[in-house]
Amino acid sequence: MSRIVVDELITTLDQPITVDRSIYVATIRPHLYCHNSPLGTFSFNIYSPSGLIKSFSFTSLDIKSACGLSEAYFHAYYAIPVTPFLVPRGSYTIKLESSGYTFSESSFMGWCKDVTPTGRVNGDPENYTENPFSFNLIEYQPREF
Repeated sequence: MSRIVVDELITTLDQPITVDRSIYVATIRPHLYCHNSPLGTFSFNIYSPSGLIKSFSFTSLDIKSACGLSEAYFHAYYAIPVTPFLVPRGSYTIKLESSGYTFSESSFMGWCKDVTPTGRVNGDPENYTENPFSFNLIEYQPREF
């Protein structure tokens, strides 16, 4: 059985991350859920302790178009088109934020949780709602000839 656990975007959703080495990020792929194609502009932002370092804006229609979807309700890893940028070693926060969007139970954006089994506590399954948000950072690796 498949399971999707989603936190609804009401004002902002954020995930702290730690990068253990300097990397060039080629693409970021958050696992997003759209419930009835919400209106508004969404942004996926990366913050360092000193402030915003990169921002990527999109709409639910951008996701549908890029992923070849036509359904009103869907989830997908949305590959945000970016130019490679450096993320040095350190702690960051990635956030899903919005503009011109109002949460409602009939139409909302959400960010899926990672449901990969990460272990058991006293024989009971973990509480998936406490798992981190699901996303991929795709690293740019230049080729040498």
